Amino acid sequence: MTLVCVYGTLKSGHGNNRLLSGSKCISNGVLLDHKLYYSYGDSGFPVAKEDQDSNAMCEVYLVDDSSTLSRLDSLEGYRSSTDSGMYLRRTGKVLNDDGSVVECCYYLGSDEFWDFNLMNACPISDGTSKW
Repeated sequence: MTLVCVYGTLKSGHGNNRLLSGSKCISNGVLLDHKLYYSYGDSGFPVAKEDQDSNAMCEVYLVDDSSTLSRLDSLEGYRSSTDSGMYLRRTGKVLNDDGSVVECCYYLGSDEFWDFNLMNACPISDGTSKW
């Protein structure tokens, strides 16, 4: 079983959440030390970047089969064989609503694909990036 942190279109209520239909959302939380950026101007899906001054709102899912993780990799354009793509699967810390901290897989925007200098940050409130 794998804990997966999602912060964009994979969250409940969004179209790609269907890929997690066999998984259980176990908490809401924040991905520590990350900021969200808009993929296009002031809109579009979010892209996470490491940032020591910010956290990113997220949901944590318990994924219990490798086929779900493979579908998520495909959606995010991640190639595990070369550890490359539009997003990179990484492990990070999430502070859950109950105050616990857990290690989760998540998808980080690849610096080789995204030019964060040209992207706008998602709104930040109390040090937390929200999409």
